[in-house]
Amino acid sequence: MRTDFQKIISTPVAAYEEGLRFFMGQGTLNETLRRVVKDLEYCGIDYSVVGAVALNQHGYRRFTEDIDLLLTREGLEKFRNELIGKGYYPAFEGATKKFRTTEENVTVEIITAGEFPGDGKPKPVVFPNPEESTIEIDGIRAVSLEKLIELKLASGITAPHRLKDLADVQELIKIKNLNVDFAEKLNPFVCEKYLRITKSSRRFKMKIYHIVLPEVWEKVKDQKFYETDSLASEGFIHCSFADQLEAVLQRYYKGAEKVLILTIDAEKLTSKLVEEPSTNNEIYPHIYGQINRAAIVEIEERNLN
Repeated sequence: MRTDFQKIISTPVAAYEEGLRFFMGQGTLNETLRRVVKDLEYCGIDYSVVGAVALNQHGYRRFTEDIDLLLTREGLEKFRNELIGKGYYPAFEGATKKFRTTEENVTVEIITAGEFPGDGKPKPVVFPNPEESTIEIDGIRAVSLEKLIELKLASGITAPHRLKDLADVQELIKIKNLNVDFAEKLNPFVCEKYLRITKSSRRFKMKIYHIVLPEVWEKVKDQKFYETDSLASEGFIHCSFADQLEAVLQRYYKGAEKVLILTIDAEKLTSKLVEEPSTNNEIYPHIYGQINRAAIVEIEERNLN
């Protein structure tokens, strides 16, 4: 019976189960990836995986719905000539770089060497030739860590709809325990952004802060858990780092006479803490769940007038 990956990911329960298998190195997507790699190697097409598949190869476990491949233009032409109609077909009429596998209906999207990440406009950072900046991990050729971070940064810097790429870099820095010295391996075009994100990552184990009006806190101060309306509407509770507090107060609490600043020990949180791009593309800490009272280690009253 033919597996339809598009149908799997459209169903919450089936998508969840596929995700679990994916993180165990199994499942439809992993099996398809290994088969695609065999097809490319059989046809003599140089490749590197990029995107979310490359993130996973480098240790950042994130589910994905497609396979992104980096080929040369000649490799793309060879793919079309030798594999279309033989296990692959265009994802839509007229598609030249986006395909689906016939057997599993998995999307395979191709990026060619020389393209520019993010907004697609010329910049010092380009997608490299797959023969360069490549490392083999578990039998799969992936773009190198430094090139992956470089491409993600260039994308997030230049394309407002690609802020997730900056969050991906944030996670890679934490997982790989990267420091400021790693910037020496990157194109100068992205170095400043990398250093800013690295600085933010070092603050992860420090205290973070949440601002609340006194009348709101009075109603919940004796409860074991605290949450805000944004948890229901946006999925997380807004917080700030120490050096962001004044700007947040100016931006959102101009009309308030008094606020309370909750100091939160990130290491005591029972909910997930994520640092990700928010206002002005700046990295802020967001708590994806309730704040357990034990994590609130200090409450400061601040008069604003």
